[in-house]
Amino acid sequence: MGYRVYRDGELLSTELIEGTIFIDSQPPPGQRIYYVTAVYQLLVESEPASVSIHVISIPPMEYPYYESFDHAIFPPYGWSIYDADGDGRNWMRFVQDPHEGVASAGSASMSGNNQPVLTDNWLITPRFFMPSNVIMLRYFVAAHHEVSFAEHYSVLVSTTTPQIDQFTDVLFSETLATNEWQERCLHLDKYVGQQIILAFRHHDSSEQYALKIDSFYLGTIHNDKDIGIESNRTELLSNYPNPFNPETTISFTVAVESMLRIDIYNIRGQKIRTLANKVFEAGNHSVFWNGTDDIGRDVSSGIYFCQMKTERYTATMRMVLLK
Repeated sequence: MGYRVYRDGELLSTELIEGTIFIDSQPPPGQRIYYVTAVYQLLVESEPASVSIHVISIPPMEYPYYESFDHAIFPPYGWSIYDADGDGRNWMRFVQDPHEGVASAGSASMSGNNQPVLTDNWLITPRFFMPSNVIMLRYFVAAHHEVSFAEHYSVLVSTTTPQIDQFTDVLFSETLATNEWQERCLHLDKYVGQQIILAFRHHDSSEQYALKIDSFYLGTIHNDKDIGIESNRTELLSNYPNPFNPETTISFTVAVESMLRIDIYNIRGQKIRTLANKVFEAGNHSVFWNGTDDIGRDVSSGIYFCQMKTERYTATMRMVLLK
């Protein structure tokens, strides 16, 4: 019927656990004994299977903090990984073509069989306390394959625990458009005075190849260029979430002040909504679509295309509305 999990003789969940994964998000430090029992009809409970685990307490990391993923041990000290899709593939030390040094952190999206699944792998940082002068995260990201490079990932924040359902703030999300290493710089000033945990979630990617993260840096801003995601070109980045129901946010960058138009088309090529048609200044921007057409009617589930156009740039990406 299910399972029960105990820590030092204490039942950790009053409800039967139906799956085979249980996360104890805040175990007290020290030597702990965990054991699992199976529960059958009439609440007959099996003999326990036990394991002894030494739980350590990791203090918030000091600044500036830098991680190159070059050390042979992965994940690095204080970091954790989680295979949320349960396919047996997770973040790993990736030695092919790092940004610098000898390795990066990589997550595969290629299943290697005839039953592709949507990747959902989490790379979770240690806990950080955010003093007033630490307001920037900088990292480099790349897809590994020169052709199959449409890897999708998000950077998320938890102010409580590293359990994945506690990551409620999405700092940034994008679908990569190249396999070249790209620098990203993100604001963290809204978390001043708080303890935070960051997560790189590789998700909604299937049958590409691998996503890579390298040269993770958390520290102070050195100049005005460091503020926000550095934008030296006009580019349609991504929408998040995707698939969505019925709301999604479309992100893009503008290299120089430009007249810009963003339209939504259905799978038959018919324009159903204009989201933007105005001048945007240089920088990072986003627009919101709530799944309606130009006269406010809800559109049906299906595949839609977002097209962004300026005088010298045109790009289109696919989005999926699931109701």
